[in-house]
Amino acid sequence: ISAEHLKNEDRIEESLQCYTKIAEYFDSDQAYNIAAYFYNRCLEISRNSLYPEGEALANMGLGICNSKARNIEEAMRHHEMALIQANQHDIKNLSSAINKELIFVYERMAENFEHQEHYDGAIDFYEKCIKACNEVGDLVMEGKACHKIGQLYSRKDNTKKALTFHNKHYDIATQSKDRNGQIQALSALATAYRKMNQATMALEYLDKLYTIAKEATDSENQAVATLQSGMLNYQEGFADRAVQYFENHYDLVRVIGDRA
Repeated sequence: ISAEHLKNEDRIEESLQCYTKIAEYFDSDQAYNIAAYFYNRCLEISRNSLYPEGEALANMGLGICNSKARNIEEAMRHHEMALIQANQHDIKNLSSAINKELIFVYERMAENFEHQEHYDGAIDFYEKCIKACNEVGDLVMEGKACHKIGQLYSRKDNTKKALTFHNKHYDIATQSKDRNGQIQALSALATAYRKMNQATMALEYLDKLYTIAKEATDSENQAVATLQSGMLNYQEGFADRAVQYFENHYDLVRVIGDRA
């Protein structure tokens, strides 16, 4: 009632604040349909009052509600509308907040396509995810999206494209000092080169993987790197070198076993 009273007195921002508080209350109580009703009321008032910031905020609220209710396509629609409004009217803080929400939504959309084995659709949404990450400087999520795209191109047997994105992931992980990301990227690069029958390059990345894993005292990934290096050297006819890697692998496995 007070929100409507404020609207009738042309105190639009105060009215929207009241409705938003009501919507947030129902959102926190997981009553998403009721919360959406009040965000829609904010949207209607903002449109009638030619108040673009209010429209953007209401659309973002509707996006968050739908996201929590797992209506991902509807969430995406509202967040994208909110972003257009925020960008058109140069509301920078709001644009950043919306992009952060879109990162989550685009990732869910990509995962849905991936589960359906619709790899092109998944790649499109991971690329949208990367664009949103660039807007807010989210290097960790950008690296993760690059890794996922690399994996998808591998499934499509486009190893050269896969290498491009795994290299991007490695560069991002190195820039952000994300050791786990570096290990993941190096493992993927080694696998891709092995798939292309480029043993020398695969071994180079396995050596890098071993070095970073050793710095991180990550015995499990050291063991993986030494085993794969041993197998590759054996396949390439370097039996003596393979034996050295296998002995190293055995020592690491023993250490891991002792810890357990």
